[in-house]
Amino acid sequence: MGSTPLLGVDIGTSAVKVVALPRRHSPRWSVVPLPDGVVSEKQVQQPEAVATALRTALGELGRPPRRAALAVGGAAVMTREWRLPANLEEEELEARVREEAASALPFDPASVYLDFQVLGPDPDDAGLCQVLLAASRADQVDGRLAAAREAGLRPLLVDLESFALEQSAAAMAGEGEAVAVADIGATSMTLALAGGGGHHFSRSQALSGTPLATALSSARGMTRVEAENALRQGEVPADDLVTPFVEAVAAQLNRLLPLAADQAGRGADRLLLAGGGALTPGIAAALRDALDLPVALARPLSRKGDEAPAGLRGMEPALAVAAALGRRRPL
Repeated sequence: MGSTPLLGVDIGTSAVKVVALPRRHSPRWSVVPLPDGVVSEKQVQQPEAVATALRTALGELGRPPRRAALAVGGAAVMTREWRLPANLEEEELEARVREEAASALPFDPASVYLDFQVLGPDPDDAGLCQVLLAASRADQVDGRLAAAREAGLRPLLVDLESFALEQSAAAMAGEGEAVAVADIGATSMTLALAGGGGHHFSRSQALSGTPLATALSSARGMTRVEAENALRQGEVPADDLVTPFVEAVAAQLNRLLPLAADQAGRGADRLLLAGGGALTPGIAAALRDALDLPVALARPLSRKGDEAPAGLRGMEPALAVAAALGRRRPL
């Protein structure tokens, strides 16, 4: 049972994305738009509407796995790394982690789900170990679980979007290569750096300015879904709406990439663009010039060198998180 693939479920602000990765068959995926306000600031406001979208996605996949992996992200999620005594028993370590978390969390510990993992011995002190804490507000997790269960899914694990993106970056890195992946969403961006034998890095930030699809729908008299479809299909020229968005993304990456290099111990050899924002016309070329770094669209479902199936083109970069979740196995 432990080796049975899970369904990767990425619930975003503007769409739900699901990916199934059967062991002996080609990947299957579906992206279903969400109405405005259903998910806001990474928080599921209307679980029933999300469940409806998920049922539509499941129907498009045929007979997908019902056991699922979800992810949470945004300001309601926090990670911390500590150095704690290496000789603590498991129960003592958990108590110590909860004690440390109570003083470090910016929200009430009673309203939080948390988990931790021992990363290994501290390289500078054999008497200590490195421990990673991941915490999320309970309502952030509960809304996703409620929607998934109402859609007929059986969630087995909830990861962090940033960790899933790290796994996606590692999967797309060549031997000895450090790859950065920028997941550009409707209202936020997550940068992950993995591979190359260094430490991993991930960081999420809100995107400054008006979301591009919102600005486009207002200026062109479109619905948000129509605007996102136009962006996905490359039907929007790089004009006065697109240029400020691309410049804002470039400015944030110019701040985040040096931070990632410092924490990971090496810089990125190339940058891959994921998320719906990766489909913005001209963004890869503009970022290549602004960052002086090779930039391309992420291809989390395609084998290196293979051409993506026609139905996947223009959609694949948006599936990076869902694809990473679909590769997870239950503990």
